[in-house]
Amino acid sequence: MEVYAPDRQDVNGRLGRIQSVGEKTATVWMRHIPTVTMHLYTFKHSALTAVPLENQPGLQEICDRTDRLHQLGNLDPFEIEILNLLERTTALTPTELQYLASQTGIPTLYRFD
Repeated sequence: MEVYAPDRQDVNGRLGRIQSVGEKTATVWMRHIPTVTMHLYTFKHSALTAVPLENQPGLQEICDRTDRLHQLGNLDPFEIEILNLLERTTALTPTELQYLASQTGIPTLYRFD
């Protein structure tokens, strides 16, 4: 997610990873570059914009590399477990699914009751 927070120059225009989504806000992990640590921030939904994978060549490269590793087929159990951890599914709440669908324009297959 890209953050739009003009009053917060330390995070404005930077990318983050969603940790959780509430009804009006989302909690986002962001890297603090000077200390090489991760910090949690909470933003209103309107301050966040989904960034397509195509706009993140580094992330696309990681996905491509893990696909190539799977295709090798001669991995030991430890290597397979590491790849499985990288690709594990994240369980999302209906609110999170609805928010992501609204931001990406991609409809979800889940019902929101």
